[in-house]
Amino acid sequence: MNSFKNETFEEWAGWKLQYIPPCQEGTNGEGEMTFFNALLACAQRYPERIREWAEMVNEARCQPPFTALEVEHKAQDALRIAESAPLSGSAQYIQNTKKQYKQPTNNSNQNGYYLLAEVIKNVMQKITFDWLWWRSPIVPDSQSAASILSRLYEPGEKLFVTTNPESWNGYILEAGSREALETLQRISIENEKGVCYMPNPITGRLAKNQSGGLSYRCANAACSFKYIAFESDTVKAGDWLKFIVTLPLPIAAIFETGGKSVHTLVKVNASSLAEWKKCAEVLKEKLSPYGADPAMFQIQQMCRLPGCRRVSERKEQRLLYLNPNPSYNTTILEMPLRETRATILARMETAQAIAQQAEDAEPFPALQIPEGGVE
Repeated sequence: MNSFKNETFEEWAGWKLQYIPPCQEGTNGEGEMTFFNALLACAQRYPERIREWAEMVNEARCQPPFTALEVEHKAQDALRIAESAPLSGSAQYIQNTKKQYKQPTNNSNQNGYYLLAEVIKNVMQKITFDWLWWRSPIVPDSQSAASILSRLYEPGEKLFVTTNPESWNGYILEAGSREALETLQRISIENEKGVCYMPNPITGRLAKNQSGGLSYRCANAACSFKYIAFESDTVKAGDWLKFIVTLPLPIAAIFETGGKSVHTLVKVNASSLAEWKKCAEVLKEKLSPYGADPAMFQIQQMCRLPGCRRVSERKEQRLLYLNPNPSYNTTILEMPLRETRATILARMETAQAIAQQAEDAEPFPALQIPEGGVE
């Protein structure tokens, strides 16, 4: 079941409670403001559960705890504000004294890293390409840019691809087509800024964008709503990979950008743009506090296409993990090895022996597989 489409209060509360800062006295009202903002968030989503939520936050985060009467008054104020003016992220709480409380600034660089460190502290493994290689259902370094698209999309689905992420110009390629193969073989190495693409299929026709102009890569041009991509520009790639593998999300692909960050593709299979936006908002709310870039959660947002070189950086947009049919319940950290080392070596040795029996056989390459796995 796609949990993004019908998130329960318990799921939301479990994520939300993790990154609410301590609500302490003696902080010039910041503790009270933090507590109220937590109630306000619940009033928007689950107004019928606000008192239950208030008790959870009060017990877990407030020192000393607010009294039952104070909690009730704040819950009523939060419900009143939520009902009278739906919030867009900039709403303010005004006390009876008319003192204005502003929404706290989200310092994702500092708070995000602290929260992320708490999540990854028990991940003992160093998450590297080799570690992911053994757990990727499809061998990552066996794939080209064209084959990656053919595995993630249905034949004939149109995708917008460009060698200039700052431009609206690019290629419209059909997944699995000969044209896509030939074009990607060329532009994967003949580019300056790398290759980017829009993760969700498009109609292939011009549509009106937010600025009133016409574009192939905008919300109105999308015709299928399969994936949401996210990344972090503020967290070290090694720590970010440790965080990603702990997430109970349907992760279809992980790949390096050819720069300093990593892109992750989450499979949501939304039935409409409205449903996709709901899924994106849930992911944005859950992941941004840990350092995810909030700007990524837009349908027209581009991401890197793995299997291509980023010539200006002299680096590869390398595929690290590929799973076209990911689970909604199992983290990558919990996934078994694809195969044991002994099984892979035996298969490769058999292939080597068969190839060398041919009359015109060329020297067979040395057997190389990443370190790791089990015998």
